[in-house]
Amino acid sequence: MSNEITMPKLSDTMEEGKILRWLKHPGDKIAPGEAIAEVETDKADMVLEAFEAGVLDQIKLNEGESAPVGAVIAMMKSSGSKQSRSDRSKDITSDTAGRTKQNINKRINSHITAVSSAPL
Repeated sequence: MSNEITMPKLSDTMEEGKILRWLKHPGDKIAPGEAIAEVETDKADMVLEAFEAGVLDQIKLNEGESAPVGAVIAMMKSSGSKQSRSDRSKDITSDTAGRTKQNINKRINSHITAVSSAPL
């Protein structure tokens, strides 16, 4: 599952922030409290820290670009989910259907073998 990383309000008067530098890149693992970007505010340059663990999936705001407080600046995948729950469910269903089909084919083939080898 993907989670949005938004431009935080780093001061009382901050209305927008500018990404000075991304410290993490897509595919990098992130731990809570870990610095992920440097942000320029109306008062100072500050470090943006991750609030939860995960893997940085996509950067939506490039270095040097600004965005208002609350705007989505990046996407992060939860650390334990490489695949969505519905995708895992589809894989399990598909795998179960495949095994069921194999079992039916084995039974048919064994029945055919038994019938064809029976004395007339």
